Amino acid sequence: MHVLIVAIGPVQEFIESARKCRDLWFGSWLLSELSRAAAQGIVESEARDEGDVLVFPGARLANPDQAVANKVVARVDRPQAAAAAAEARMRGRLSKIRNAAFALVGRGEARRAELFKLAVAESQVDGLIELVWASAEECGDDGYRAAIEEAEARLAAVKNTKVWGQPEWAREGVPKSSLDGVRESVLDERLFPNPRGVARARDVERLRRSFGVHGAERLCGVGLLKRFGNTGRATTAGSRPERIFSTSHVASGPFRAGLARLRAGESWSRFAAALEGIHGDLVARLDTVPAGREDAITGFVDGSVFYEGRVTEALEELGLDPQADRSAFDAARQAVRRFLSRTKALGEPTPYYALLLGDGDRMGASISAMSSFTAHRDLSRTLEAFASSARKTVEQVHHGALVYSGGDDVLALLPLHTVIGCAAELAAGFARAMAPFAGEGGAPPPTLSVGVAIVHHLLPLDEALALVRSTEKLAKRVPDKNALAVVVKRRGGERVEVTGTWGSIEKELEALIDLHRAGAVSAKTQYELMDIAARLDMSSTPFRGSEAEAAELRIRLDGVRTSEARRTLDRKRAEGGAALAAQSIEALEKHLSFRDPARLGRALYVAQLLAAARDQAEPKVTPERAEEVTP
Repeated sequence: MHVLIVAIGPVQEFIESARKCRDLWFGSWLLSELSRAAAQGIVESEARDEGDVLVFPGARLANPDQAVANKVVARVDRPQAAAAAAEARMRGRLSKIRNAAFALVGRGEARRAELFKLAVAESQVDGLIELVWASAEECGDDGYRAAIEEAEARLAAVKNTKVWGQPEWAREGVPKSSLDGVRESVLDERLFPNPRGVARARDVERLRRSFGVHGAERLCGVGLLKRFGNTGRATTAGSRPERIFSTSHVASGPFRAGLARLRAGESWSRFAAALEGIHGDLVARLDTVPAGREDAITGFVDGSVFYEGRVTEALEELGLDPQADRSAFDAARQAVRRFLSRTKALGEPTPYYALLLGDGDRMGASISAMSSFTAHRDLSRTLEAFASSARKTVEQVHHGALVYSGGDDVLALLPLHTVIGCAAELAAGFARAMAPFAGEGGAPPPTLSVGVAIVHHLLPLDEALALVRSTEKLAKRVPDKNALAVVVKRRGGERVEVTGTWGSIEKELEALIDLHRAGAVSAKTQYELMDIAARLDMSSTPFRGSEAEAAELRIRLDGVRTSEARRTLDRKRAEGGAALAAQSIEALEKHLSFRDPARLGRALYVAQLLAAARDQAEPKVTPERAEEVTP
């Protein structure tokens, strides 16, 4: 018997080349589908039940809602034949998805053949996806475990020694894809003139839309596959195609929750009617929420409808010109402002949302401790059960959008008022599931470290993804891991980060959120605390004394920092007065050390943003006071 490991990629490069949430979601879905197909090919070549063949994935392949990781591990009799079957099945699935997607590019356009380089696009897609494999035979008493280690080592060698050729379509001096700047655009440049005249502009814009792009966006075959690819099946909740929320919809989550609390359906109906009066297809253009995820007030209309810029973008996508149709654009802006004035108890919707990335800690040690096929398969099935539960946690409980959940990896978009609770629930659930799978020699079982990046909804998605990747690595650098890292990147502002271990960090942030919401701490406090740390930082100033003198100085500076932090908190009394100031000092002392005012300031900064989202989602005004909501 042999252990076979098959890997499909590239993973990160393929998934993260995305300008829209749909691009991101589809990249993850496609890799899962190709891995599923490869696993099916292995099972078919062995002519045995998949439970006797597959280690990873552990769930039944027939379940389309279960994501499959890009690495397949199996126990086979004929590894070469099984790998060939995996490759053939994977290539067949890729061709079917690719052909269905490309059939939609420029559909119905008379000039489709001359404007779309189909052969180049097909070559780009086929050349992108690679399947590599390695195997090892089980021998001796420790056969399975030794074979796993040998197969992993051989797979790493195959990846490291692969020679990549120069594709014939990777030419210099031609327009490249806007997604990654690497592959040649497969759309003719005649789609991208700057035409004169309103009628022609509208006609060209309509033509571009049929090819899935706007005037400043070029796409390669891979980009068009992401843009037009679909699962080919309806969701169980209805006939609407599978989608993922936009970043604007996720950012509007607290605002939409507040609308539901205020029962603001009448105001919404008036707003929707006003938009339809401006353009009959405007609301329909924004009707993109996935089936089964409709909002209590807005239904299937995307939350981008609450942001002026997004509404005017929708008008442009419908073919209107900002100069020639200025009255329509002005009317759309006024409609948004009028609606927000009717719901002024909520304030304007926050423009920020969170990307969450979770990854298991010490998984390699636990896998290495698996001495048998059965034990390894049990670990696999436990991981897949967690991955399945993650969808419910993210989408049903915390109102986010799950991009991917396979094994110990989770990637999701979440609104600010639920992100900390969601991250904590995922980490706790993972720890419970992995408790029986400790490493060798008393090593602790796997835990989940999570990175949360809070970004503006208009930040390019590739930049947001790069930030959440670095944030997850920041969490991994916390001693003993099992940590949360939160990074806030305001538009035009500096990056602010806070990290901590699970069991304390979430309690700290929740306590600070409560203080902000109670008015027990001034909004300016965090800046003064960070300034204290900067003023009393001795690391940038050379010290000429002895080591003992330096140690004594550090102790004194710790005392000064503590005193300054306490004095600042006491002086920056919020509107609640002395009682609340005392409450805030007591609560902060319980959860955070005053010896590190910089971290305290950063934590308060993060908590302030989260508290504002909670206030919007849970407005203090009651629905009965409708005159304050819908005048």
